[in-house]
This record gives sequence, structure tokens and C-alpha cells, in this order.
Amino acid sequence: MKPTINLESEAAQSGATAQITNALLDILAIGHTQIDRADHVDGDEFFANLGELDRQQKIR
Repeated sequence: MKPTINLESEAAQSGATAQITNALLDILAIGHTQIDRADHVDGDEFFANLGELDRQQKIR
């Protein structure tokens, strides 16, 4: 069995982790802004609507 070579350096992995972390923080900030503006749908309402759409399309 041939040994595998990891071409991605520790610095590149750290950079990728930082990008993911920043993206998640951006998503949280967007969500916070939507909540502040009351520009969101309640989770129960969202899933009720999703369930209704599924029933209409006979997905579930």
C-alpha cells in the first residue's frame, strides 16, 4: 500500500477553517439583522408551510 501525501499544508487548512468560520459568522449576522427587522418567518410556521407544500406535491 502506497503512503498518501497530504498536499494541503497546515496553513492552508487553517485558512480554510478561518473562511468557514467567517462564513458562519456572516450567516449569524444576517439572521440577527432579519430578526431585528422582524423580516423572518417563525420556525413552526415555516415547517407547517413546508409540510403543506409536501402534501400538495405528495412528497411525504
